[in-house]
Amino acid sequence: MKKFITATALSTVIAFSAQAQEFDINAVLSELSASCAAAPEDCAALTTTAMQAIRASGLPAEVMNQHIGAVVSTVVAVSRTVPPAARAQLAAAVAVASDPSVGFVGSSAQIQQQVAAVQTLATSLSGGGEVSDVIVSQFGSTS
Repeated sequence: MKKFITATALSTVIAFSAQAQEFDINAVLSELSASCAAAPEDCAALTTTAMQAIRASGLPAEVMNQHIGAVVSTVVAVSRTVPPAARAQLAAAVAVASDPSVGFVGSSAQIQQQVAAVQTLATSLSGGGEVSDVIVSQFGSTS
């Protein structure tokens, strides 16, 4: 039941944003943060949903990539508030950004650098470890 409510809440935020003809990334990030903290085991699916919505938003590729980076930063921020076992569950959510059909858009050197950083983050989290602020800073934030 908890999984259904979490997924429904994120889907509702994304659908509402799309109806408004304006993609509200802050609402998506806020809901993603709360949902991933409450149910780390569902975070990869929720992150996929958020990134698919970003890609379907019709925004320019550069803006989509900034938003995807903000999603990664949000999941990493959640990882800093949960125990190591939950961090390992969040690794799959971070790794979603490296999937070319869901994550970062394009193949420029900068995008390849971001994909490599995502893979480093996912590896660190998969072992329950902390992540470097230097790596996280590559993704930026919308705040």
